[in-house]
Amino acid sequence: MKKKKTFSRFDYYLMLLDEFKDQFTIVLLFNIAVFFLSNNLDSLYSQTYLYSSFNDYFDEFSVQFILNDFFKILGYIYFFAIFVHFGVYKKNIKWLFRLNAAILVLASTYVWCIPTFNSILLILEKGHLFFILSLFTQFLTYLVVGNEFYQLIKKRIKQPEINHS
Repeated sequence: MKKKKTFSRFDYYLMLLDEFKDQFTIVLLFNIAVFFLSNNLDSLYSQTYLYSSFNDYFDEFSVQFILNDFFKILGYIYFFAIFVHFGVYKKNIKWLFRLNAAILVLASTYVWCIPTFNSILLILEKGHLFFILSLFTQFLTYLVVGNEFYQLIKKRIKQPEINHS
């Protein structure tokens, strides 16, 4: 007599995260939480100034700006992305999820390119917890979105058939 296969609770939760839209939702919520906490708990850390590496085309940042302004702009970008994401979530249209993810990656990468490398190293030396968390969440966003586009490209490319005779 065969045993009936059962799922553990952990396996059940992992099955809920199989789709890109669910992974993207968790990454967006985690990013929003980090930026919300960093803006509200900025009094725990001394104010750190970042220096701009180039002239900002949208005039959001001056040559020298506070780290809190940096988090505020990133928070608005992610808030807009999650607003669009939840607007499209029930419709389950994959290309809209991918478009939203691509726009989010482009916009957040633009903002992450504004501070100079030296000012980022200075903040990392000080051990600013929220900056380190935001770096982690940005890389997590890159991993989730990159994996989705990699799977899309992999599915489109047909594998050559090998004749073993």
